[in-house]
Amino acid sequence: MEPMKIEDWIETMSAHFPIVVADESWQLDFVAQEPSEYEPRALQAVLRSITWDEFDGQRMVRDIKEQSVAFGRLEHFELRDRYVAYLRALKRVLAGCDPDELTMSMPSDCVHAEVLDLVSVRDEDGFVAALSTPGRLGALRG
Repeated sequence: MEPMKIEDWIETMSAHFPIVVADESWQLDFVAQEPSEYEPRALQAVLRSITWDEFDGQRMVRDIKEQSVAFGRLEHFELRDRYVAYLRALKRVLAGCDPDELTMSMPSDCVHAEVLDLVSVRDEDGFVAALSTPGRLGALRG
């Protein structure tokens, strides 16, 4: 098996972002990959959250937050189907969160890549359940 390359991870991330809530008032964008200064095999991403307001029929930016966020390790991405299941679950759970709660959050509050360490979680529904707990994104569901 050919080793995973960071370019493959960037392509996968780009394919699953932006993540947008149902009313389109908040979104999370993948901006770039960033090398980790602490762990060479860490997957580090720059994420940007954008909150939108509508005024007189015009969409305007109300808030932008950008942050470097840990997105697991290269070992997690080596199980690519499982990693994609995590990204799909993240999209599903964030899409159902309260936009007002998300507006008050930093991008790092929205990722919870530690669920990738849960060996019992193998598929998208399992990741949805893990991400939806009150200690993770369940607290942002309003």
